[in-house]
Amino acid sequence: MTFRPASAALLVILIFPAFTPAMELWKFDQMADSDQRDYLAKLVDDAHATLIREGKPDLAKKVETLFTAKARGGKTTVGLAELDRSLVRARHDDDDRMDLDSTAPRLEVEDAFAVTLRNHGIELPPSYFSANRAFTPKHPLTRKDD
Repeated sequence: MTFRPASAALLVILIFPAFTPAMELWKFDQMADSDQRDYLAKLVDDAHATLIREGKPDLAKKVETLFTAKARGGKTTVGLAELDRSLVRARHDDDDRMDLDSTAPRLEVEDAFAVTLRNHGIELPPSYFSANRAFTPKHPLTRKDD
């Protein structure tokens, strides 16, 4: 049997269908606020489920607590407040990277999410980052003014 590159490509498509990559920051920033909230909720739910599946229920509980416990006197959870700060830093870093090398990979919402969790002793397993995270915004993307 002769190796054919086209056959190999088809095999990859059949074995790994519909892989959805992570959400780049620029695309996330163009989503409606409600779609952004839904996407972040999906990240939290996926992290919780992945940690349970990986046999780490203690870390899953920490994720749950981080994103349900309100900051003292705050309107938002500790996790969302810290994730918002991580997203601000990631946007700044992404802009700097693009200034240096416009072909560099863009930073993603998942990068900021992982940093937020890591700051609380929660390390996400590699399976979290390779998961098929299908998400379709309910509203059209729009350019938001900075």
